[in-house]
Amino acid sequence: MRQVGIFIYEGVQALDVIGPLEALFAASNYASEPAYNLQTISVDGKKVRSETGISLGADKAAKDISELHTLIIPGGATARNVPVNPEVVAAVNHLASRTRRLVSVCTGAFLVAEAGLAHGKRVATHWKFAHDLAARFPDIEVDGAHLYVCDDGFYSSAGILAGIDLTLALIESDVSEAVAMSVARELVIYLRRTGGQAQFLWQIEGKGIRRAYTKKGTP
Repeated sequence: MRQVGIFIYEGVQALDVIGPLEALFAASNYASEPAYNLQTISVDGKKVRSETGISLGADKAAKDISELHTLIIPGGATARNVPVNPEVVAAVNHLASRTRRLVSVCTGAFLVAEAGLAHGKRVATHWKFAHDLAARFPDIEVDGAHLYVCDDGFYSSAGILAGIDLTLALIESDVSEAVAMSVARELVIYLRRTGGQAQFLWQIEGKGIRRAYTKKGTP
Protein backbone atom coordinates (compact mmCIF):
# COMPACT_ATOMS: atom_id res chain seq x y z
CA MET A 1 0.00 0.00 0.00
CA ARG A 2 1.37 3.41 -1.00
CA GLN A 3 1.64 6.01 1.74
CA VAL A 4 0.29 9.29 0.42
CA GLY A 5 0.57 12.58 2.30
CA ILE A 6 -1.28 15.75 1.36
CA PHE A 7 0.24 18.85 2.90
CA ILE A 8 -2.27 21.41 4.15
CA TYR A 9 -1.63 24.92 5.42
CA GLU A 10 -3.48 28.13 6.22
CA GLY A 11 -5.07 29.51 3.06
CA VAL A 12 -4.86 26.27 1.07
CA GLN A 13 -7.25 25.80 -1.86
CA ALA A 14 -9.72 23.20 -0.55
CA LEU A 15 -10.47 21.64 -3.93
CA ASP A 16 -6.75 21.09 -4.56
CA VAL A 17 -6.83 18.93 -1.43
CA ILE A 18 -10.20 17.21 -1.73
CA GLY A 19 -10.06 16.43 -5.46
CA PRO A 20 -6.94 14.21 -5.38
CA LEU A 21 -8.03 12.72 -2.04
CA GLU A 22 -11.40 11.63 -3.42
CA ALA A 23 -9.82 10.12 -6.53
CA LEU A 24 -7.20 8.18 -4.57
CA PHE A 25 -9.79 6.99 -2.04
CA ALA A 26 -12.01 5.74 -4.85
CA ALA A 27 -9.06 3.94 -6.43
CA SER A 28 -8.56 1.87 -3.29
CA ASN A 29 -12.22 0.87 -3.42
CA TYR A 30 -11.92 -0.38 -7.00
CA ALA A 31 -8.50 -2.02 -6.74
CA SER A 32 -8.22 -5.69 -5.81
CA GLU A 33 -6.52 -4.57 -2.60
CA PRO A 34 -6.20 -1.15 -0.93
CA ALA A 35 -3.87 0.91 -3.09
CA TYR A 36 -3.33 4.01 -0.98
CA ASN A 37 -3.12 4.98 2.67
CA LEU A 38 -4.10 8.65 2.76
CA GLN A 39 -3.17 11.22 5.38
CA THR A 40 -3.30 14.98 5.66
CA ILE A 41 -0.25 16.68 7.11
CA SER A 42 0.13 20.19 8.51
CA VAL A 43 3.13 22.01 9.95
CA ASP A 44 2.15 21.24 13.55
CA GLY A 45 -0.54 18.58 13.17
CA LYS A 46 -3.32 21.07 13.89
CA LYS A 47 -6.27 21.87 11.66
CA VAL A 48 -6.03 24.70 9.15
CA ARG A 49 -8.52 27.00 7.48
CA SER A 50 -8.76 26.96 3.71
CA GLU A 51 -8.83 29.93 1.38
CA THR A 52 -12.64 29.84 1.46
CA GLY A 53 -12.85 29.41 5.24
CA ILE A 54 -13.38 25.64 5.38
CA SER A 55 -11.69 23.95 8.35
CA LEU A 56 -9.47 21.01 7.36
CA GLY A 57 -8.14 18.57 9.93
CA ALA A 58 -4.60 17.16 9.89
CA ASP A 59 -3.71 13.57 10.72
CA LYS A 60 -0.07 14.27 11.53
CA ALA A 61 2.53 16.97 11.96
CA ALA A 62 5.24 17.21 9.31
CA LYS A 63 8.00 16.34 11.81
CA ASP A 64 6.31 13.01 12.55
CA ILE A 65 6.50 11.76 8.96
CA SER A 66 9.35 9.36 8.31
CA GLU A 67 8.51 7.99 4.85
CA LEU A 68 6.02 8.61 2.04
CA HIS A 69 5.48 7.14 -1.38
CA THR A 70 3.79 10.30 -2.69
CA LEU A 71 3.67 13.84 -1.35
CA ILE A 72 1.05 16.21 -2.76
CA ILE A 73 1.50 19.97 -2.34
CA PRO A 74 -1.79 21.76 -3.13
CA GLY A 75 -2.07 25.40 -4.09
CA GLY A 76 -3.73 28.30 -2.35
CA ALA A 77 -3.59 32.03 -1.83
CA THR A 78 -0.88 31.90 0.81
CA ALA A 79 1.35 29.72 -1.39
CA ARG A 80 1.94 32.82 -3.49
CA ASN A 81 2.70 35.12 -0.55
CA VAL A 82 5.95 37.04 -0.33
CA PRO A 83 7.60 36.34 1.99
CA VAL A 84 6.42 32.76 2.38
CA ASN A 85 5.94 31.46 5.91
CA PRO A 86 9.35 29.88 6.70
CA GLU A 87 7.73 27.12 8.78
CA VAL A 88 5.69 26.08 5.75
CA VAL A 89 8.77 26.01 3.52
CA ALA A 90 10.72 24.01 6.12
CA ALA A 91 7.87 21.50 6.36
CA VAL A 92 7.77 21.08 2.57
CA ASN A 93 11.53 20.44 2.54
CA HIS A 94 11.27 17.94 5.38
CA LEU A 95 8.47 16.02 3.72
CA ALA A 96 10.04 16.12 0.25
CA SER A 97 13.20 14.55 1.63
CA ARG A 98 11.10 11.62 2.82
CA THR A 99 9.05 10.92 -0.30
CA ARG A 100 9.67 9.02 -3.50
CA ARG A 101 7.25 11.03 -5.64
CA LEU A 102 6.58 14.76 -5.41
CA VAL A 103 3.37 16.25 -6.81
CA SER A 104 2.18 19.85 -6.89
CA VAL A 105 -1.29 21.09 -7.79
CA CYS A 106 -1.94 24.57 -9.17
CA THR A 107 0.00 27.20 -7.18
CA GLY A 108 1.48 24.53 -4.95
CA ALA A 109 4.32 24.91 -7.46
CA PHE A 110 5.23 28.18 -5.71
CA LEU A 111 5.91 26.32 -2.46
CA VAL A 112 7.93 23.64 -4.21
CA ALA A 113 10.00 26.31 -5.97
CA GLU A 114 10.40 28.32 -2.75
CA ALA A 115 11.78 25.18 -1.10
CA GLY A 116 14.38 24.90 -3.87
CA LEU A 117 12.96 21.64 -5.19
CA ALA A 118 12.13 22.71 -8.75
CA HIS A 119 15.50 24.05 -9.89
CA GLY A 120 16.03 23.39 -13.60
CA LYS A 121 12.71 21.57 -13.97
CA ARG A 122 9.70 22.09 -16.19
CA VAL A 123 6.77 22.94 -13.94
CA ALA A 124 3.06 23.32 -14.71
CA THR A 125 0.82 25.74 -12.87
CA HIS A 126 -2.44 27.63 -13.35
CA TRP A 127 -2.26 29.85 -16.44
CA LYS A 128 -3.28 32.88 -14.36
CA PHE A 129 -0.14 32.64 -12.20
CA ALA A 130 2.38 31.27 -14.70
CA HIS A 131 3.96 34.67 -15.36
CA ASP A 132 4.36 35.37 -11.63
CA LEU A 133 5.96 31.99 -11.05
CA ALA A 134 8.42 32.50 -13.91
CA ALA A 135 9.31 36.00 -12.73
CA ARG A 136 9.98 34.89 -9.15
CA PHE A 137 11.86 31.72 -10.07
CA PRO A 138 13.82 32.23 -13.32
CA ASP A 139 15.68 28.97 -12.70
CA ILE A 140 12.62 26.87 -13.58
CA GLU A 141 10.80 26.36 -16.89
CA VAL A 142 7.19 27.35 -16.27
CA ASP A 143 4.44 25.68 -18.32
CA GLY A 144 1.18 27.61 -18.11
CA ALA A 145 -0.30 25.94 -21.17
CA HIS A 146 -0.71 22.23 -20.38
CA LEU A 147 -2.78 20.34 -17.82
CA TYR A 148 0.12 18.54 -16.18
CA VAL A 149 3.75 17.62 -16.76
CA CYS A 150 6.38 15.32 -15.29
CA ASP A 151 10.06 16.20 -15.11
CA ASP A 152 12.49 13.82 -13.45
CA GLY A 153 9.97 12.43 -10.98
CA PHE A 154 8.38 15.76 -10.14
CA TYR A 155 4.74 15.90 -11.23
CA SER A 156 2.93 19.23 -11.45
CA SER A 157 -0.50 20.25 -12.66
CA ALA A 158 -2.46 23.30 -13.67
CA GLY A 159 -5.28 24.76 -11.64
CA ILE A 160 -7.72 22.97 -9.40
CA LEU A 161 -9.53 20.25 -11.40
CA ALA A 162 -6.37 19.53 -13.42
CA GLY A 163 -5.11 18.04 -10.16
CA ILE A 164 -7.70 15.29 -10.60
CA ASP A 165 -6.54 14.70 -14.18
CA LEU A 166 -3.00 14.22 -12.90
CA THR A 167 -4.21 11.98 -10.07
CA LEU A 168 -6.04 9.75 -12.56
CA ALA A 169 -2.83 9.42 -14.56
CA LEU A 170 -0.97 8.42 -11.39
CA ILE A 171 -3.67 5.87 -10.52
CA GLU A 172 -3.42 4.38 -14.01
CA SER A 173 0.35 4.08 -13.61
CA ASP A 174 0.23 2.75 -10.03
CA VAL A 175 -2.73 0.38 -10.28
CA SER A 176 -4.33 -0.06 -13.70
CA GLU A 177 -6.15 1.68 -16.51
CA ALA A 178 -9.35 -0.14 -15.55
CA VAL A 179 -9.24 1.26 -12.01
CA ALA A 180 -8.54 4.77 -13.30
CA MET A 181 -11.52 4.47 -15.64
CA SER A 182 -13.74 3.29 -12.79
CA VAL A 183 -12.67 6.27 -10.67
CA ALA A 184 -13.39 8.66 -13.54
CA ARG A 185 -16.86 7.18 -13.97
CA GLU A 186 -17.58 7.48 -10.25
CA LEU A 187 -16.47 11.10 -10.18
CA VAL A 188 -18.36 11.74 -13.44
CA ILE A 189 -15.30 13.24 -15.14
CA TYR A 190 -13.54 12.64 -18.40
CA LEU A 191 -10.66 10.17 -18.11
CA ARG A 192 -8.68 11.09 -21.21
CA ARG A 193 -7.67 14.67 -20.49
CA THR A 194 -3.99 14.00 -21.05
CA GLY A 195 -1.15 16.08 -19.69
CA GLY A 196 -0.42 17.57 -23.09
CA GLN A 197 -3.92 18.97 -23.44
CA ALA A 198 -4.22 22.75 -23.28
CA GLN A 199 -5.65 24.40 -20.17
CA PHE A 200 -7.96 26.54 -22.31
CA LEU A 201 -10.87 25.10 -24.25
CA TRP A 202 -10.45 27.45 -27.18
CA GLN A 203 -13.52 26.18 -29.00
CA ILE A 204 -15.92 27.61 -26.42
CA GLU A 205 -14.59 31.17 -26.56
CA GLY A 206 -17.34 33.57 -27.59
CA LYS A 207 -19.99 30.82 -27.59
CA GLY A 208 -20.79 30.39 -23.95
CA ILE A 209 -20.17 27.19 -22.03
CA ARG A 210 -23.76 25.93 -22.25
CA ARG A 211 -23.89 26.23 -26.05
CA ALA A 212 -20.54 24.50 -26.44
CA TYR A 213 -21.40 21.51 -24.28
CA THR A 214 -25.05 20.78 -25.15
CA LYS A 215 -26.89 19.75 -28.27
CA LYS A 216 -29.48 22.03 -29.76
CA GLY A 217 -32.70 21.90 -27.79
CA THR A 218 -31.25 20.21 -24.69
CA PRO A 219 -31.22 21.97 -21.30
